[in-house]
Amino acid sequence: MITKMTPRRLFLIAVAVLCLGLITPAAAQSIEPWLHFDRAIADVTWVTEHGEHRDELQGTFSWRAPDEFSLAYQMGNLSMRRVRAYRNFTMTQYQGQTSYGYSGFPLFSIWQQFFWPLTQIHAEPLVYVGQERVAHREVRRYYLETDPQKVYWIDQQTNIPLLIMEGQQAVLSVSNYRFDSGAANRPRFLELDYDYGGITGKLTLWWGDFGAWVPNEIVLKQGQNTTTVSFSNWEVNTDQVGDLSVLKTLEWEIRLGEAAHNVGQWKDVLTSFKKVLSIDPYYLPAYFYLGHTYYTQGNYLGAVENYQQALMLDPNNALALNNLAYAYLERRVNLVQAVQMAEQAVAQERKATYLDTLGYGYYLQGRLEEARKILEEALVRIDETITAANVDEIKLHLEMVYHAMEKEGAAKS
Repeated sequence: MITKMTPRRLFLIAVAVLCLGLITPAAAQSIEPWLHFDRAIADVTWVTEHGEHRDELQGTFSWRAPDEFSLAYQMGNLSMRRVRAYRNFTMTQYQGQTSYGYSGFPLFSIWQQFFWPLTQIHAEPLVYVGQERVAHREVRRYYLETDPQKVYWIDQQTNIPLLIMEGQQAVLSVSNYRFDSGAANRPRFLELDYDYGGITGKLTLWWGDFGAWVPNEIVLKQGQNTTTVSFSNWEVNTDQVGDLSVLKTLEWEIRLGEAAHNVGQWKDVLTSFKKVLSIDPYYLPAYFYLGHTYYTQGNYLGAVENYQQALMLDPNNALALNNLAYAYLERRVNLVQAVQMAEQAVAQERKATYLDTLGYGYYLQGRLEEARKILEEALVRIDETITAANVDEIKLHLEMVYHAMEKEGAAKS
């Protein structure tokens, strides 16, 4: 049985926030943003520690709001490596070669999860409650108009959140602030503690001589893992991110192709994923989308070619093994190879559709008792991921086996 590839799910990450009892409603208000630049460059030191193991990377970090990044770094005597990113799409250039990634880059993800959301609270529909004091600072208290459970305490001078509550737990709170001589009316350093989602840590902000707050250090702890990202030598209102049009094209075509696949617009699927492979011939999911599209259109050679390409990239991929095996079985070609591939797929995961392919292969080889056992197991393993058409196919194959066994039994008697 040919199995569809589950569409890639995209997840957006936001800061967790706060809850604090009943609040008297008021009119929604906006506050001034505290981040006063939309692009910047800094030297960065990125340290990861797990127990006694420690890795360190130093390089040049560049950012362009809201989600475009660059990191240039060198490890040891190796050549310079540059990673560029647009959202979760990455492009790594090293020794004249370019490779692509689709699950983000850890350093950029830290920025997106633990710094950027705090700069965007001003864009939320906030409802003003009143003035209070937090850590000897004058603050304004707000709650979110669309969710009154969420409460913020915003510093009146800097507009930076000093406290965010969720129930009785502070998920963000100010732990320290320091003044420099000559700037006694404004804090120069501000330290904020994180505590949510099993991650604790600290964000240190610095008021630069260029008149803007920038992150000085982000420390995150989860279990035995500690990550420290330190920034220095900031230059704001400039960047070195470069041209990300290729990454933007990849994102657009992948999303377009996935959407077209979900509604059966096969021509658009082919167009989009062929464009994707023209940029990145190593993007494995494209071969599954193309293979399934060709199979659905009755193009046997197109389906086989794409599943073969997938196996060239990932020889042990269970989905590719199963789908290519079933394409062979339907044409009654390469039966021995098809059954071997189906066995490999089932060895990795005893999924109903994989079991169906193997059972059907055994049936075509005349191994009826093995086919019966496998197909009966396939029926038992049906779950919510299996479509009604897949269920009918399993039942049909099992009926074919039962019928063949009856004929075989009658012939012997």
